[in-house]
Amino acid sequence: MVAVVALCAGLGGLGNANAQTSGTAKGTAPGARGSAENLWQRAVAFIDRNDYRDAIPLLQQAGRMGHARAQATLGIAYQDGNGVRADDRAAAYWFGLAAARGHRASEYALGGMYEEGEGGLPHDSRKAGELYLASARQGFDKAELIVGINYLTGDDGLPNDRQLAIMWLRKAAAQDSQFARDLLVVLSDRSAPASFANIAALGAYLTRLRNQEMARIAASSGGYRQDTNVVARINAAREMTAWNASRGAGNGGCNGPCQ
Repeated sequence: MVAVVALCAGLGGLGNANAQTSGTAKGTAPGARGSAENLWQRAVAFIDRNDYRDAIPLLQQAGRMGHARAQATLGIAYQDGNGVRADDRAAAYWFGLAAARGHRASEYALGGMYEEGEGGLPHDSRKAGELYLASARQGFDKAELIVGINYLTGDDGLPNDRQLAIMWLRKAAAQDSQFARDLLVVLSDRSAPASFANIAALGAYLTRLRNQEMARIAASSGGYRQDTNVVARINAAREMTAWNASRGAGNGGCNGPCQ
Protein backbone atom coordinates (compact mmCIF):
# COMPACT_ATOMS: atom_id res chain seq x y z
CA MET A 1 0.00 0.00 0.00
CA VAL A 2 1.24 3.48 -0.80
CA ALA A 3 2.00 5.73 2.15
CA VAL A 4 -0.15 8.84 2.22
CA VAL A 5 2.73 10.66 3.92
CA ALA A 6 4.82 10.20 0.80
CA LEU A 7 2.03 11.65 -1.33
CA CYS A 8 1.59 14.69 0.89
CA ALA A 9 5.31 15.33 0.90
CA GLY A 10 5.26 15.30 -2.87
CA LEU A 11 2.73 18.14 -3.11
CA GLY A 12 5.11 20.89 -2.10
CA GLY A 13 6.14 21.81 -5.64
CA LEU A 14 2.78 22.54 -7.25
CA GLY A 15 2.86 24.82 -10.24
CA ASN A 16 6.20 23.88 -11.82
CA ALA A 17 5.18 24.45 -15.43
CA ASN A 18 8.68 23.76 -16.77
CA ALA A 19 8.48 20.19 -15.55
CA GLN A 20 5.04 19.89 -17.18
CA THR A 21 6.64 20.67 -20.52
CA SER A 22 9.70 18.49 -20.21
CA GLY A 23 7.99 15.64 -18.37
CA THR A 24 10.90 15.36 -15.91
CA ALA A 25 11.74 16.75 -12.52
CA LYS A 26 13.95 19.80 -12.12
CA GLY A 27 17.48 18.89 -11.11
CA THR A 28 17.52 15.52 -12.86
CA ALA A 29 20.82 14.90 -14.62
CA PRO A 30 20.67 15.38 -18.44
CA GLY A 31 21.53 11.73 -19.08
CA ALA A 32 18.76 10.58 -16.77
CA ARG A 33 16.26 12.90 -18.48
CA GLY A 34 17.08 11.35 -21.82
CA SER A 35 16.73 7.87 -20.44
CA ALA A 36 13.38 8.66 -18.80
CA GLU A 37 12.12 10.20 -22.04
CA ASN A 38 13.24 7.13 -23.96
CA LEU A 39 11.40 4.87 -21.54
CA TRP A 40 8.33 7.08 -21.90
CA GLN A 41 8.39 6.93 -25.70
CA ARG A 42 8.70 3.14 -25.61
CA ALA A 43 5.79 2.94 -23.19
CA VAL A 44 3.66 5.17 -25.43
CA ALA A 45 4.29 2.83 -28.36
CA PHE A 46 2.90 -0.06 -26.30
CA ILE A 47 -0.09 2.00 -25.10
CA ASP A 48 -0.89 2.98 -28.68
CA ARG A 49 -1.29 -0.76 -29.30
CA ASN A 50 -3.40 -1.04 -26.12
CA ASP A 51 -0.63 -3.09 -24.54
CA TYR A 52 -0.55 -1.77 -21.00
CA ARG A 53 1.03 -4.92 -19.57
CA ASP A 54 4.30 -4.21 -21.36
CA ALA A 55 3.95 -0.45 -20.93
CA ILE A 56 3.61 -0.50 -17.14
CA PRO A 57 7.21 -1.52 -16.25
CA LEU A 58 8.57 1.18 -18.55
CA LEU A 59 6.23 3.78 -17.05
CA GLN A 60 7.27 2.77 -13.55
CA GLN A 61 10.95 3.16 -14.40
CA ALA A 62 10.37 6.55 -16.00
CA GLY A 63 8.08 7.59 -13.16
CA ARG A 64 10.69 6.76 -10.55
CA MET A 65 13.09 8.98 -12.48
CA GLY A 66 10.68 11.89 -12.16
CA HIS A 67 8.98 11.83 -15.57
CA ALA A 68 5.68 13.64 -14.92
CA ARG A 69 3.77 12.30 -17.92
CA ALA A 70 4.75 8.73 -17.01
CA GLN A 71 3.66 9.36 -13.42
CA ALA A 72 0.33 10.78 -14.57
CA THR A 73 -0.26 7.86 -16.92
CA LEU A 74 0.48 5.44 -14.09
CA GLY A 75 -2.11 7.28 -12.01
CA ILE A 76 -4.71 6.65 -14.72
CA ALA A 77 -3.61 3.03 -15.10
CA TYR A 78 -4.01 2.31 -11.39
CA GLN A 79 -7.28 4.22 -11.25
CA ASP A 80 -8.81 2.35 -14.18
CA GLY A 81 -7.02 -1.00 -13.80
CA ASN A 82 -5.19 -0.80 -17.13
CA GLY A 83 -2.41 -3.41 -17.10
CA VAL A 84 -2.44 -3.50 -13.27
CA ARG A 85 -4.91 -4.27 -10.53
CA ALA A 86 -6.99 -1.15 -9.79
CA ASP A 87 -5.57 0.57 -6.71
CA ASP A 88 -6.74 4.05 -5.72
CA ARG A 89 -3.89 4.48 -3.24
CA ALA A 90 -1.32 3.83 -5.95
CA ALA A 91 -3.25 6.17 -8.27
CA ALA A 92 -3.15 8.93 -5.62
CA TYR A 93 0.57 8.36 -5.13
CA TRP A 94 1.46 8.72 -8.81
CA PHE A 95 -0.95 11.61 -9.38
CA GLY A 96 0.61 13.31 -6.35
CA LEU A 97 4.12 13.02 -7.75
CA ALA A 98 3.05 14.36 -11.15
CA ALA A 99 0.96 17.16 -9.61
CA ALA A 100 3.97 18.24 -7.55
CA ARG A 101 5.71 18.85 -10.86
CA GLY A 102 2.82 20.91 -12.19
CA HIS A 103 1.22 18.29 -14.43
CA ARG A 104 -2.16 19.86 -15.04
CA ALA A 105 -4.28 16.73 -15.63
CA SER A 106 -2.81 15.21 -12.46
CA GLU A 107 -3.67 18.31 -10.46
CA TYR A 108 -7.25 17.94 -11.66
CA ALA A 109 -7.30 14.19 -10.94
CA LEU A 110 -5.80 14.59 -7.48
CA GLY A 111 -8.30 17.35 -6.76
CA GLY A 112 -11.10 14.91 -7.53
CA MET A 113 -9.61 12.34 -5.17
CA TYR A 114 -9.41 14.90 -2.35
CA GLU A 115 -12.98 15.94 -3.06
CA GLU A 116 -14.20 12.35 -2.81
CA GLY A 117 -11.76 11.29 -0.06
CA GLU A 118 -10.35 8.49 -2.24
CA GLY A 119 -7.00 6.72 -2.35
CA GLY A 120 -6.38 7.06 1.38
CA LEU A 121 -6.63 10.85 1.15
CA PRO A 122 -8.80 12.84 3.52
CA HIS A 123 -11.98 14.42 2.24
CA ASP A 124 -10.74 17.99 1.75
CA SER A 125 -12.80 20.17 -0.57
CA ARG A 126 -10.55 23.19 0.01
CA LYS A 127 -7.48 21.24 -1.10
CA ALA A 128 -9.48 20.01 -4.07
CA GLY A 129 -10.33 23.59 -4.99
CA GLU A 130 -6.65 24.62 -4.83
CA LEU A 131 -5.68 21.79 -7.17
CA TYR A 132 -8.53 22.50 -9.61
CA LEU A 133 -7.47 26.16 -9.73
CA ALA A 134 -3.81 25.23 -10.32
CA SER A 135 -4.88 22.99 -13.19
CA ALA A 136 -7.24 25.59 -14.67
CA ARG A 137 -4.48 28.20 -14.65
CA GLN A 138 -2.57 25.90 -16.99
CA GLY A 139 -5.51 25.74 -19.38
CA PHE A 140 -6.93 22.31 -18.54
CA ASP A 141 -10.50 22.43 -19.86
CA LYS A 142 -12.16 20.20 -17.26
CA ALA A 143 -10.56 22.23 -14.49
CA GLU A 144 -11.67 25.50 -16.09
CA LEU A 145 -15.25 24.24 -16.05
CA ILE A 146 -15.23 23.14 -12.42
CA VAL A 147 -13.50 26.35 -11.30
CA GLY A 148 -16.11 28.41 -13.13
CA ILE A 149 -18.90 26.50 -11.43
CA ASN A 150 -17.17 26.74 -8.05
CA TYR A 151 -16.99 30.53 -8.32
CA LEU A 152 -20.68 30.50 -9.18
CA THR A 153 -21.66 28.32 -6.21
CA GLY A 154 -18.98 29.14 -3.64
CA ASP A 155 -17.89 25.50 -3.39
CA ASP A 156 -14.44 23.97 -2.83
CA GLY A 157 -13.18 26.96 -0.85
CA LEU A 158 -13.76 29.53 -3.60
CA PRO A 159 -15.89 32.64 -2.97
CA ASN A 160 -19.06 33.48 -4.88
CA ASP A 161 -17.80 35.67 -7.71
CA ARG A 162 -19.99 35.93 -10.81
CA GLN A 163 -17.35 37.80 -12.82
CA LEU A 164 -14.70 35.15 -12.22
CA ALA A 165 -17.25 32.40 -12.82
CA ILE A 166 -18.06 33.82 -16.25
CA MET A 167 -14.37 34.29 -17.06
CA TRP A 168 -13.55 30.62 -16.37
CA LEU A 169 -16.70 29.35 -18.08
CA ARG A 170 -15.74 31.32 -21.19
CA LYS A 171 -12.32 29.68 -21.14
CA ALA A 172 -13.92 26.24 -20.90
CA ALA A 173 -16.43 27.11 -23.62
CA ALA A 174 -13.57 28.15 -25.90
CA GLN A 175 -12.27 24.59 -25.51
CA ASP A 176 -15.59 23.13 -26.68
CA SER A 177 -17.30 22.54 -23.34
CA GLN A 178 -20.97 22.52 -24.31
CA PHE A 179 -22.01 22.63 -20.66
CA ALA A 180 -19.98 25.82 -20.17
CA ARG A 181 -21.60 27.34 -23.27
CA ASP A 182 -25.09 26.51 -22.05
CA LEU A 183 -24.36 27.85 -18.56
CA LEU A 184 -23.23 31.13 -20.12
CA VAL A 185 -26.56 31.36 -21.94
CA VAL A 186 -28.39 30.76 -18.66
CA LEU A 187 -26.32 33.40 -16.84
CA SER A 188 -26.84 35.95 -19.62
CA ASP A 189 -30.53 36.17 -18.72
CA ARG A 190 -31.26 39.15 -16.48
CA SER A 191 -33.48 37.02 -14.29
CA ALA A 192 -30.65 34.61 -13.43
CA PRO A 193 -29.37 34.84 -9.84
CA ALA A 194 -26.01 36.52 -9.36
CA SER A 195 -24.77 33.47 -7.45
CA PHE A 196 -25.97 30.23 -5.90
CA ALA A 197 -25.74 28.93 -2.35
CA ASN A 198 -24.18 25.63 -3.46
CA ILE A 199 -24.04 23.13 -6.30
CA ALA A 200 -27.45 21.70 -5.36
CA ALA A 201 -29.03 25.15 -5.67
CA LEU A 202 -27.56 25.57 -9.16
CA GLY A 203 -28.86 22.15 -10.18
CA ALA A 204 -32.33 22.96 -8.86
CA TYR A 205 -32.39 26.25 -10.77
CA LEU A 206 -31.37 24.58 -14.03
CA THR A 207 -34.02 21.91 -13.56
CA ARG A 208 -36.66 24.58 -12.96
CA LEU A 209 -35.62 26.41 -16.16
CA ARG A 210 -35.85 23.20 -18.15
CA ASN A 211 -39.30 22.40 -16.79
CA GLN A 212 -40.53 25.92 -17.57
CA GLU A 213 -39.29 25.72 -21.15
CA MET A 214 -40.77 22.25 -21.65
CA ALA A 215 -44.11 23.44 -20.27
CA ARG A 216 -44.12 26.40 -22.67
CA ILE A 217 -43.39 24.11 -25.59
CA ALA A 218 -46.15 21.69 -24.54
CA ALA A 219 -48.67 24.55 -24.20
CA SER A 220 -47.80 26.13 -27.53
CA SER A 221 -49.38 23.41 -29.75
CA GLY A 222 -46.47 23.70 -32.14
CA GLY A 223 -46.44 27.48 -32.25
CA TYR A 224 -43.59 27.95 -29.80
CA ARG A 225 -40.31 28.97 -31.36
CA GLN A 226 -37.51 26.83 -29.98
CA ASP A 227 -34.39 28.95 -30.52
CA THR A 228 -30.82 28.16 -29.48
CA ASN A 229 -31.23 29.88 -26.10
CA VAL A 230 -34.22 27.70 -25.30
CA VAL A 231 -32.26 24.60 -26.26
CA ALA A 232 -29.39 25.71 -24.01
CA ARG A 233 -31.70 26.19 -21.04
CA ILE A 234 -33.24 22.76 -21.59
CA ASN A 235 -29.93 20.99 -22.06
CA ALA A 236 -28.13 22.63 -19.13
CA ALA A 237 -30.07 20.56 -16.57
CA ARG A 238 -29.20 17.29 -18.32
CA GLU A 239 -25.56 18.37 -18.64
CA MET A 240 -25.50 19.26 -14.95
CA THR A 241 -26.61 15.74 -14.04
CA ALA A 242 -24.00 14.15 -16.32
CA TRP A 243 -21.27 16.44 -15.01
CA ASN A 244 -22.10 15.64 -11.38
CA ALA A 245 -21.96 11.92 -12.17
CA SER A 246 -18.60 12.21 -13.94
CA ARG A 247 -17.04 14.07 -11.00
CA GLY A 248 -17.50 11.01 -8.80
CA ALA A 249 -16.53 8.49 -11.45
CA GLY A 250 -12.79 8.61 -10.78
CA ASN A 251 -11.98 10.15 -14.17
CA GLY A 252 -8.35 11.26 -14.01
CA GLY A 253 -8.71 13.74 -16.82
CA CYS A 254 -6.82 12.11 -19.70
CA ASN A 255 -7.16 8.97 -21.77
CA GLY A 256 -4.19 6.89 -22.84
CA PRO A 257 -0.79 8.54 -22.39
CA CYS A 258 -1.11 11.77 -20.37
CA GLN A 259 0.46 14.75 -22.11
